[in-house]
Formats: sequence, structure tokens, C-alpha cells
Amino acid sequence: MKKFLRTAVCCLAAILLCNGIIIGCSEYKKSDFAFGKHFKSGTPYTNGYAVVSEDDGEKVIDTDGKVIFSGNYDSIFIASPHLIGVEKAGKFGFMNLDGTTAIELQFYSAAPFSDGFARVTLRHGFGMQFNYTDEQGNLLLDFAVGSNMCTLKNMFGETIEKEISNTTNFQNGAAAVCDAEQNWALIDKNGQLLTDFMYKEMHEFSNMIGKCKDESGAIVFIDTAGKVLFRTDAADCYECISDRIRFRKNGLFGYLDRNGKVCIEAQFSSATDFGNDTPLAVVKDENGQAFVLGKDDKKIEIQQSIENIAPYADGLAVVKLTDGQYAYADTDGKICEQRFDFADICADGLCPVKIDGKFGYIEKVNLKF
Repeated sequence: MKKFLRTAVCCLAAILLCNGIIIGCSEYKKSDFAFGKHFKSGTPYTNGYAVVSEDDGEKVIDTDGKVIFSGNYDSIFIASPHLIGVEKAGKFGFMNLDGTTAIELQFYSAAPFSDGFARVTLRHGFGMQFNYTDEQGNLLLDFAVGSNMCTLKNMFGETIEKEISNTTNFQNGAAAVCDAEQNWALIDKNGQLLTDFMYKEMHEFSNMIGKCKDESGAIVFIDTAGKVLFRTDAADCYECISDRIRFRKNGLFGYLDRNGKVCIEAQFSSATDFGNDTPLAVVKDENGQAFVLGKDDKKIEIQQSIENIAPYADGLAVVKLTDGQYAYADTDGKICEQRFDFADICADGLCPVKIDGKFGYIEKVNLKF
């Protein structure tokens, strides 16, 4: 009997060892994936949904792993909280979650909805119309039939015609459109011009302000009405995330406030934006030491060497370690014990990772720090 018990204990220990289920083990197994399943590939969660790929095609799952949308499409993406973007045979459209058609497949390209509109393009002969659609399928900009000439009204009510060659997403009630000469202007949700075609570069708005470059190449920030807020002599600037604007000067990174005032001097060899829902950034000093940076300038040292870093989302930052493995950093700068072949942005408490070449989601609460 004793021999039997010793044998049973040894066999059990061997099974646990093979499956990595031993106290103190920090390796995730494929069996640890949320919902008890893995996929060929997948996306981070957006609006409570993620797109995953299986042998029989792409599908949309909710945060319980339940398939809520699938179909015979070449690609699928989350377009809004209640619309799915689909593509088949080179044409894009939008479907309701119940599988009914919301907007017919008619676009040459389409993007997710942002601030009530999705960027779309339509072909006409050998040309292209750059436009926006709302969730009911109404196009915003007025193009002549069979042409890429768009009719716009300026601030004075005058009608002008422009060939549109590019657009940005709507954010905070404004978007940018580019003419054939690569000059950019700002429009509102009625498609009316808020500025002339006077900028050489325009980016999406964030926190009500947007980055532009004027004809001299200088960086300018404007508000959603087109008013210039400030100029900067920085070599480059990024979006205004969490009321901070990351900038680069003399090869180093620092941060401006939304008024253009330097709030953290350029001193970091690399840096992320502050997270949208987690107002922290990850930075490295000139010696390669990584820190978690708060808006109060407080720095928390990260004890492990990091090769690449990503902004915080859902309270975690994806880090690539110097050995090529991926992990997550929490808001205290602690790196989780588990290691992954690949890791992506967390949302809704679920983190997309690859383990032994298999893709799946792990629950944030199961990470060990």
C-alpha cells in the first residue's frame, strides 16, 4: 500500500510538472487561456468585442468568449459598439451584430467609426472619392457624380471645389481633409471648412487639440475651431494624451502641457505617451534604466531590463524584455512573473498573448506580480 501511494504521488507530481501546475511556477500554459480555448490569431478588445481567427474564418467574440458574429467574409473588424466592418472581394460595408446589413458592401476601403463617422473611399473609374459615412450610411461630403471633385463651403459661405486626396478620423467634432497639392484643412461634422487649405500636415484631435505643420514646417497646435493655440520649436510632437503632449528635442523626449508649456524637460532616451485611461508613461533615461512616470513627475524604477515599451492601457503596459520575451508592467513598475512569445494591449480585463505559438486571452487578474 505504501509503495502504491509513493508511486501515485510521484505520478501526480510528474503530471503537474509536465503541465506547469506547480506552486511558484510562473509560466502560463495554453490551458490557462480565458474561455478555455485558443485561436490562430486575434485583436485586442474594442468596445467589449475582439476579432479572432479560427480554421473556418474570422469571428467576433464578447468578453465571455461567446461568438456573436461570423460570416463568409475575407476580413472583419470592430467598427463601433454595435456595428461590425466587413470586407469581401475587395468591397467593404457594415453589419449589425445580429447579422443583418447596416450599410451595403460598396466601399473600396473603410475604417472604424470615430466620433460618429467612418472614413471610407469609393472608386469612380480610375479615381477615388475620399468621404465619410455615418452609421445610417449617409455620406458627408458632396462629390460630383463620377468625379473626385468635392464641393465644400468655407467660413464665409462661399462654395469651392477641391480634389480630396486624404482624410483623418473625426475626433472632438473635427477632422482634416487634404487636397491634391497636399495641403490640409479642417472641417466640422457638417462638412464645412473651418480653415483654409493652409497646413502641410494635420493629425487627429485628442483632448480637443490637434497637431499641424504650417508652410514653414513649424509644429502648430490648433483647437477644434481652427484657432492656433501655440507653436513649438520641438523636433517633433505627438498627440495630447491624458493632457500631456510628448515631444522630442535634441534626440531626447519630454512632455508639454496642453498650453504648450514644458512640464517635464526633454531628458529621456525613449518614452511612451501617457495612457488614456491610466495617466502614466514608461520612460528610459540615457543609461537605459526604465521608469514608470506619473504626471506629478514621480518616477518609479523598473527593476528589469526592457527593450521596447508600450503605453499603459487598462492599468498595464506591454513590455518586451531584452531576452525577446514579452510581459506586462503594472502601475507600480512591477513586471509580471509570466512570460509570453508575444503580448498586446489589454482591455476589459483581458490581455491578448501568444504561448508556444498559440494565441489566446488571459485574464488580467491572473497575472502574478
